[in-house]
Amino acid sequence: MDFTRMELEDLKLTEIKNGIIVLTNGIAMLKELPDYGKSTVEVLTHEGKVTYIEDLTKKKIKI
Repeated sequence: MDFTRMELEDLKLTEIKNGIIVLTNGIAMLKELPDYGKSTVEVLTHEGKVTYIEDLTKKKIKI
């Protein structure tokens, strides 16, 4: 799942059990975490604000 943009007031209405929330400039970016596994996220900032979020999570298929 990708990051979803939402207002701070809407965070309490979400039904996500586990996730990552990035707050910047009054905006929340939310990403649900998988039930198991590893998630890698890179956050770039400039002048105290988040300018770029990249999800570096690799998907693996077990055979």
